[in-house]
Order: sequence, then C-alpha cells, then structure tokens
Amino acid sequence: MTFVIKEKKMSSSSSKSPPSLSKCKSYEDWLKLIKIWRRFTELPKEKQGSAIVLSFEREALDAVLELDEEVITGKDGVDKIITRLNDLFTKDSTITKYQALESFETFKRPPNMSIHTYLNEFEKKWFKIKTHGTLMSDDLLAYRLLRSANLSSYHEELIKATIAALQYDLMTN
Repeated sequence: MTFVIKEKKMSSSSSKSPPSLSKCKSYEDWLKLIKIWRRFTELPKEKQGSAIVLSFEREALDAVLELDEEVITGKDGVDKIITRLNDLFTKDSTITKYQALESFETFKRPPNMSIHTYLNEFEKKWFKIKTHGTLMSDDLLAYRLLRSANLSSYHEELIKATIAALQYDLMTN
C-alpha cells in the first residue's frame, strides 16, 4: 500500500497577511510585529494599509475607518493608521512605566512555579522596565531576584553562602 502525502502549499496571499491586533498580547507587541511584517511582505506600500485594516476588529477597525480611503491606501497609509491607533491605544508613558514597575516590584514566585519559569518571568519583567529607561545596579537586581524567588529561608541562606558576590549572573546560574 502506498501513501501519498500532499504538501499544503502556502498561498502567496496568506504569507502576506499582517499580524492580527486582536491576537497580540499588547498593542506594543503588535507594533513590533507590524514593523517585521512590513520588511517581510511583498505587498506594495499602497496595499499594506488596506491589508492591515482588513485584519482589524472592533474598536481598532472603527478608529481606522474614520480615516479617508485615500489615506489608508496611500504610500504612507500604514504610518497614518499607526498614528491613529496610537491615539487610541497608547497610554500615557508615565502610567505605562508605573504599571511595569509595579508588576516588577510586586512579582513573587508562586509556590507551584518552577525556578526555570520564574527566572524567565523575572527576566521579562526586568526587560519591560528597562525599555522605560529604568536602571538598576547589578547587586540590587541580584537581591531583587533572590527576594522575589520566594524560597525557604534555608535555601535562601544556602544561595547566599555559595555565591562569590552579589551579582545577577551568579544568582541566575
């Protein structure tokens, strides 16, 4: 018996589909994906705005449809769409920074979270506050990592006794 496996051919239109805003975790993530998509897509600039608009739902779609069709389909249509969406989705930078700091400062490893997952989550939260210009000395970052790991006092003392210096890279290894 012979089996024939057919390859599913990716259509050229599906490879040009822009990322969906509604499927992204945040507006900022969507903006990054759009930048990547714009470098990847073979769609001419005059069609990129239309492709993006057709991927929208709800409030994003409503906001962008306030733009004239000529604006959306122009060479700078994507930029005009992003400008319009920035008005809708971009929070005040002070509020956004405060929320990132709050998330970082209050983060504690739940008892059922593995240390590996904890380190990944801590790193994400640290990266988020760094993108807002927050700086922290290496020793303070190592201290925050250890304190928010929610370890038993025995394990915390063991770590303190076995590291050569209070440094973030030593704490993560």
